[in-house]
Amino acid sequence: MLTGGLASLLLFAGCPRSKSQRPIDGQPVVVVGDPDDTAAIDEREPNDSLKTAQELHLGHPLTAEIGGAKAQRDVFRLVLTDAGVLRASTSGASDVDLVLGVRAADGRRLVSVDNSRVGGGEILTNLSVDRGTYYLEVRSKPDVAKAARYKLEATLHAADPAAEVELNDQPASATPLQLGGQVVGYLGWRGDTDWYRLTLKERLPGALLQLDIDGVDDVPIDLGVRIDPTKRWIDRRAAAGQSISLRNIALPPQASDVFIVVRGGAANVEAQYGLVADVVVPATPTEHEPNDTTTTAQPLPASAMIWGAIDGRRDRDLFRPAATVAAELRPPAGVDLALAVIDAAGKIHWLVDAEGAGGAERIPAFVPGQDAAYLAVLSKRAVGVVGSYQLQLKPLTGRFETEPNVKQASSLADGLTQGFIHPRGDVDLYRISARRAWISISQGGRSAPIEIELLDKAGRSLRKAVSTAQKVVTIAVEEGMLLRLSGAADSSQGYQIQQLPTASATAPAPSAPRP
Repeated sequence: MLTGGLASLLLFAGCPRSKSQRPIDGQPVVVVGDPDDTAAIDEREPNDSLKTAQELHLGHPLTAEIGGAKAQRDVFRLVLTDAGVLRASTSGASDVDLVLGVRAADGRRLVSVDNSRVGGGEILTNLSVDRGTYYLEVRSKPDVAKAARYKLEATLHAADPAAEVELNDQPASATPLQLGGQVVGYLGWRGDTDWYRLTLKERLPGALLQLDIDGVDDVPIDLGVRIDPTKRWIDRRAAAGQSISLRNIALPPQASDVFIVVRGGAANVEAQYGLVADVVVPATPTEHEPNDTTTTAQPLPASAMIWGAIDGRRDRDLFRPAATVAAELRPPAGVDLALAVIDAAGKIHWLVDAEGAGGAERIPAFVPGQDAAYLAVLSKRAVGVVGSYQLQLKPLTGRFETEPNVKQASSLADGLTQGFIHPRGDVDLYRISARRAWISISQGGRSAPIEIELLDKAGRSLRKAVSTAQKVVTIAVEEGMLLRLSGAADSSQGYQIQQLPTASATAPAPSAPRP
């Protein structure tokens, strides 16, 4: 129920009925005044400065001319006897690009709206105002030689506690956000930025923050999380109309206030977004955001099963295994995720994306080193929140090939080296380091044959052979020669290469194949 000044404004406007803006949680927002039922008032010149500003009354539209012999700027004074939320709009003006702005009583520019192009109108919505004097400013961009007519109107409605109001574009003016509650807002102009402050009074052990924001038609959205408002921490972007869901945000123990930043790449004054923040305590081991850089990579033991979520193409989850491991990624049904080996500089060293949507991806042997510093889960395609994936690590013992070694040959050391033909199309290339040696290739439990080719230093083929589960291939080699292995992909069963340096012309008996 409206009381006091707002009620008197309704009576003053003489409205036989009240209009409603877009409902918020099913509750109509009362507009003070009904411009459609009120005759427009003509502008009086000169009114191109604060000093000469023409008075504008709520609910009473005003017609004006701009450009040509008229001024390129019109200023109107609005005296408010009640606080509330201001909405102002102009109609389009023929062949003119209008800009609508609001200034405080001292002349400070509060906001400027320039969403439409030539001939289009402008709308300013949800500007929080107190009692006092404000100025509406309409100007042309650029100056125009021919005068054009437009209509200006302003209304005031009561603030909704569940809605953001402008100006909240700085940390100091951030809108309070409650856990579990929804706040709705507008992205009212290109680059409009809404700040929210989430105050954490109690911290549950193991609790992780999650955020959800609805998509807005025609507006790309950036959603950010800040602990220190001056520093970026977590950022995600969604295309126009797409929602964003952030999961598993591990807040620093000392953080008492968290800032949520919503920014629009375009404007839509008719559609609202909804923002919800909440905390959950996971029942299973979970990845912790942010973990998308080398400095925030999450350490994992050699034996681990962890659940996580990818919330967009820009998101990737980095992990730092403690030892040599086999890694398997199981994505949610219908989602195509990839596994990658990341080097110490944060660049992709090896990408495995062999399976389609819902298919498990595997790295048979991750060997930590300069070129293999981190494991990453990522999406090569634009996706929303994908639900929980599972990443399993199993410890490995022994010496393994270092992928990728398709073009850049790995140096084959004395003793036993284990490898895998994986993923499809994989070719493993080794360079013989011993001056003279015998090598034997066996398959263990692998059923598919392996094609073996020996090349000289220049890459010319010297010999070809095929290894099977029943056949071990033994070859005499010299320093600098290349050994190329290929065949059907198999991430679960590998092969073994045993190199024995020798000056003898007699091949040694190869080791028994390892399962």
